[in-house]
Amino acid sequence: MRKYAVQGFELEVLDYLLKPISFDRFLKAANKAFDYFRQQQAAAPAQDYIFVKADNRLEKISFAEILFAEALENYVAIYTRERKIITHL
Repeated sequence: MRKYAVQGFELEVLDYLLKPISFDRFLKAANKAFDYFRQQQAAAPAQDYIFVKADNRLEKISFAEILFAEALENYVAIYTRERKIITHL
């Protein structure tokens, strides 16, 4: 609805589409969103770790620590040099 357009831009929306939407207009908005999120992803520092829940707490595991992972039906065992962490994944 037109009455919400200004409010949307105050909330920093990427685009504003009014019905009926032509395919070209939709494609332009979709490409704009795709480019925006790709830039956001490139600007964010890459994480070199994951968090998994094990023994009712979150465990931070560096990718460099992981030797291998083993599938255990609904669980995964993650092996490092120092420990074996079993998590539900």
